[in-house]
Order: sequence, then C-alpha cells, then structure tokens
Amino acid sequence: MAEGYDPRDDGTSFPRDERLTARSRPAPAPTEASDLAADYLELLKGSLTGLVHQDVYVARPAHAGGPARLDRRLAELACATLRRRGWEIVRRAARGPVEAGHVRPLSGETMVGRARLDNLQDCIEHVVVKAVPGDHIETGVWRGGASIFMRGVLRALAVSDRRVWVADSFRGLPAPRADRFPTDAGDAHHRVPELAVSADAVRENFRRYGLLDEQVVFLEAGFVTPFLASWTSAGRSSVSTATCTSRRSKRSTASIRACRPAAS
Repeated sequence: MAEGYDPRDDGTSFPRDERLTARSRPAPAPTEASDLAADYLELLKGSLTGLVHQDVYVARPAHAGGPARLDRRLAELACATLRRRGWEIVRRAARGPVEAGHVRPLSGETMVGRARLDNLQDCIEHVVVKAVPGDHIETGVWRGGASIFMRGVLRALAVSDRRVWVADSFRGLPAPRADRFPTDAGDAHHRVPELAVSADAVRENFRRYGLLDEQVVFLEAGFVTPFLASWTSAGRSSVSTATCTSRRSKRSTASIRACRPAAS
C-alpha cells in the first residue's frame, strides 16, 4: 500500500477544475482525469480551428458577386483550372482573425473561432452541472466543427444521456428570397462552393476525431418547414448554436427554437 494512503479518502479533498467536474456517473473522476479532459478540449479547439498548426492558411475565395473585371475573371479561371488538378491557391492568415472567427481556415472544421468554442463549452458545462434536460443542436454546420466540439465536450464530461443533433441541408446556402426577406437582396453566399459540404463529408470528419457514435444524430433537411417537421419529434434542446449568413437562415433557426424552446 502506498505511503500516506488513506482508504477513507474518496479523493474529493484534492483540488479540481470546477468547469470539468460535471459527470453523469455518481463517482467523481480523479484530478488527473479532469486535467486531461481540459487539455483534450483545448487541443480539440486548436485542431478544429486550424490554430494548432504553425501556420494557418485560407483559400482564395471564389468570386460570388456580380460582373467581375477581366483580371478577376482570369484569376477565377486559373483557380478553377488548378482545383480540377488538385491544386489550391492559398494565403497565410494572421492568427487574430482565425481566433475571432472572421475567416474560413483551410484545414479547420469550423469557422467560428476559439472564443465561440469557449462560450459553447461554458454553455454545455452549465446545463450539465445544473441538470438542465435536453440534447444539443447546431443548425448550419459547414464542416461540422462546432458539432464535433459539442460531442467532444460530452465525451470529456463522461455524459452519455445527451445527443448532438447535426442539422443542415448539406447543400450550401439557398438563393435569397428578396420578396420575403428584403435585407437578403444581393446576397451571394449561395454561389460559394466552399459552403456546400455533404453529410458524408461531415460524418467522415466526426469519424476522424473518433466522435461518430450513437450520440450523434444527423438531421438532413431544407430550410424552415422541412426542419420543423423533423425537429418536432427530436425532443427539447438545452444548447443550440446556429451559423446564419442571411435573414432567411436566421428566420429558420428562430422557428426551430420557437418550436422547441430551450429549458431554463
């Protein structure tokens, strides 16, 4: 028996990280497990945002606006030709905009940035500690990074009774409906091919992180009505996050949340 061992000591007297003490099992984890979980989540944030690498790159965005100048059209033609051959023109990005979620990293799975991932972690830990019932959902997932992180937080907290819903059309953004949403007039995000990521590609990203399991549910549907029809049978959500680039997508997310309001 190790020197100084007290069989009456259950380990609760050791200092521990309060942010990572929530557990679905009755017995608390040792301090080392809490520290390891915190380190795992920090590494996960760095990997999902691409910031774990020495340099962060962003691809040259495709022109999605109106008529372009001749030099811009020639540049687009050159980029398209290179992409067909497996090449990509990229530039080195400053870390600040990536941290803040202002750019789409070439190698990352999320564009939300570290600050929003920190906030997402705080929200999930809060509802787990306070025993707020419900699953977690992301609407508009791109490559699935924020959803992957939500599943990673549940794994770090050893929570097995909550699911992560991955909701998207997985076909990119719809064309704007200026007749219904005037502020979307002229929006060109539906022409950006990088925003259309298939459900299979997102599943593969989950699999690469070792987080594709029965607690991950894909909700593949269009905007507003199809989403509502699927979500009404999904149950209540305690944490929801949305990626919205237009008034129409914000309206869709608001409708989903109004249909199944988060517990408080």
